[in-house]
Parts: sequence; C-alpha cells; structure tokens
Amino acid sequence: MQSMKTIIIAIFLTGITVSGVCQFSPDKENLSIIVMSYNVRYNTPKDSVNAWPYRKEKVASVITGNDVDIAGLQEPWIDQIRDLKKLLPEYAWIGWSRDNGKRKGEFTPVFYKKNKFKVLDKGVFWLSDTPDKPGSKGWDVRYPRTVVWVKFKEKSTGKELYFFNTHLDGEKARYESVKMIRSRIDDMAGELPVIITGDYNARPDSDAYRMMISTGIYNINISDAFDIAEDKNDEQLTDYWFDGSNTDVKRIDYIFVSTRIRVLYHEIINQRMGKYYPSDHLPVKAVLELK
Repeated sequence: MQSMKTIIIAIFLTGITVSGVCQFSPDKENLSIIVMSYNVRYNTPKDSVNAWPYRKEKVASVITGNDVDIAGLQEPWIDQIRDLKKLLPEYAWIGWSRDNGKRKGEFTPVFYKKNKFKVLDKGVFWLSDTPDKPGSKGWDVRYPRTVVWVKFKEKSTGKELYFFNTHLDGEKARYESVKMIRSRIDDMAGELPVIITGDYNARPDSDAYRMMISTGIYNINISDAFDIAEDKNDEQLTDYWFDGSNTDVKRIDYIFVSTRIRVLYHEIINQRMGKYYPSDHLPVKAVLELK
C-alpha cells in the first residue's frame, strides 16, 4: 500500500481537490516528472530465494507502481536488462557495460518512458584517468565504474534536461569520481536542468558526498533532493539487505539535482513484497519540477 504522503503528492500533481488537503497546481510552464534511483542487485544464484528469477517482476512493479518517468538503475547484467525490457514495455533503455562497453559485466542503465521523452544525445564515460577507454579502472576500485548520461527532450513541453546515472566504489575513487562527474556536468549541461542518480556507496558525512554538493568550486550547483524536498517520508536509510537484517544500514543511494529543479517530494520506499524486499537496496524516488 502506498504511503499517505505518496497519495497526497499524486493528488497534488493531478490537481484534485480533497477535503483537508491543500490543492497544489504546478506552474504550467514547468515540467513535473518522477525519477528513481534503484540498485536492483546483480543476478547471482547465491542469493537463493532472492535470486533474480524470483524477484524480477517485483523490481519491475516498483517502477511501474510508482509511475516513474526516468529511472537510473545500478548493477543489472544484460540478462536482467532484457527481462526488465519485457516487463516494462512502455520504457526504453540506454546503457553500456562497465567491462568492455558492450555486453560484459554490470550496467548502469537509464530506463525512460519512450512516449514521453525523446533522446537528443547520450553517452558513457569511465571513472578513471582514461574516461573514454572502455573497461578502464581508476584509483582504488576492483572493477571499472561508469557514468551513463542522456540529454532528454520532453515531448509535450519541449523542455530539455540532462540525466546522469552512476555506481561508485573505492574510498579514493569515490572522491575522484565525484570531481570528474561535477566537471563533466559543468562542461555539458550549460543552462539546462541536471538530475543525477546513483549508488554512491558513501554516507552523507563522507568526503565524496560533501564534494558532490560543494559550492564555489563548480559553475553548476548541485543539491541532494532529500535535503531540499518540500515534503518527504521519514525513511533515511537505503541499504537494508533482502531481509532487512543489515545492522549497519545507511543512506548511500541518492538523487541529486541542479538549482533549476524544485523537489516537490522525496521518498525512500521501504516496502517489502512478502517476507523480502525486491532488492538489497531500497529505491529512492523524487517528484521534481523543472523550472
């Protein structure tokens, strides 16, 4: 069952007046969209009852059930992406594998509603000293790490935006990766709104996180959607494991936005399906308004 806040936000966005709820009408010149960051966990038999074949429908239902317009996913392999493509026929996806830029290894794909958005440009870079070299590794990571970016145009309004999605690792690498991401955003985005999703494997008190939301260093300022949301649920943790047994839970999955974006609502979706969660991470959702 959806939380009351989720229901209220849906009411706000549709402009329905309900007794006891203040009516909210987004500016018609602005664009409201729902985005998600979701580490869906790679496919491995060692997960037993939580292996991908037993939960792929649940993951897909999280996306459709929240009416997500654009989702940045982390960790799926190509077989998982193919499954999601079948389960999400209204969505298209963009992505490159981290190992060779083709089909080997994990992806950080971007799924989007194909009837709502047109792709104007897209690309990938590796978080290393050779970012255009497929499979290159930077700093203290065990595996290659990538950033997938897409320049979208919303069809009904003509509004354009940039969307970045990533999955970070390595203490030094996270910090250096964030600096690279921020620099690329400065180089690419210009005056357009920017949304960044990802599993940063870093808490809000980390150097990488502080660099991500730093001001005075880069031209485009970036904020954590959680911090500037006009409304949000009470959940503050994202790393629970399938059964919720993680005793060191923390917030490591994020949606970041540039200053030209208003965050109407932020939610970390703490919802089991049966005994288990659909993934070992909780999905992060935000309702955004692009000015």
